[in-house]
Amino acid sequence: MGCRISGRRGRVALAGVAIGVAVLTAGCAAGQIAQTAEEVPGVPGAQGTVGPIQVHNVTLAYPQGGVYQVGSTARLQFVIVNTGQQADQLVGVSSGSATGVRLAPSAPSGPTAQPGQSTASASPSGKLASGPITVGPQANVNVYGSGASVVLTGIVRELRSSQQSTITFRFAKAGTLTIAVPVAPAASELPKETSTASE
Repeated sequence: MGCRISGRRGRVALAGVAIGVAVLTAGCAAGQIAQTAEEVPGVPGAQGTVGPIQVHNVTLAYPQGGVYQVGSTARLQFVIVNTGQQADQLVGVSSGSATGVRLAPSAPSGPTAQPGQSTASASPSGKLASGPITVGPQANVNVYGSGASVVLTGIVRELRSSQQSTITFRFAKAGTLTIAVPVAPAASELPKETSTASE
C-alpha cells in the first residue's frame, strides 16, 4: 500500500520545495550577474583589423602635464599582430591631428633579423633610418617597446588625456585601417589637490 500525504500537509510541503528551488535559482542568477558586472576590458587602447593584420592597445602616450600642446610631437604605442602566412609592412600613418608622422623601424639584434622583427639600416651617424615597420608571418611587433616608433609631428590642436584622435594605418599588403585612438591616461593616479579651506 503506497504512502499518501493528506491534502493540506501535501500542499504545504510542495510550497516549501517550490520556494527553496526559487531561492536557489535566484541566488545562482544573482551570482552570474554580479560576476559579469565586475568584468572590465583588459585592453585600454583602441584596436582594429584589416585582412590578416591586427593592431591592439593603440594609444597616444600620456603627455607631459596631461596635454599635447599645438606644435608638439606625440608618440603612438601599439602592437601589430600578423596572423597571415606572409610578411607585411606598416608603410604609412596619418592623422588629422598632426601635420606629419615619423616611422622608425627597430634594428635586428643579430646579423639577420628573426621573424617578426623590424629591420632597418643605420646611417653613418649611427641613428636608425626612417622606413617601414616589417611584421613577419605569424608574428607581432611591439611598436612602443621594441625600438620601433611612430611619432606624430606638428600637433594641430590641444589633445588631453582620454581625448581621441583619428589615426589611419597603411599596410603594404593588408590595406588601410582607420580607428579613433585615445590619449593614454596617467600611468598612476595623480595626487589630489589639497584643500586650503578651513574646516
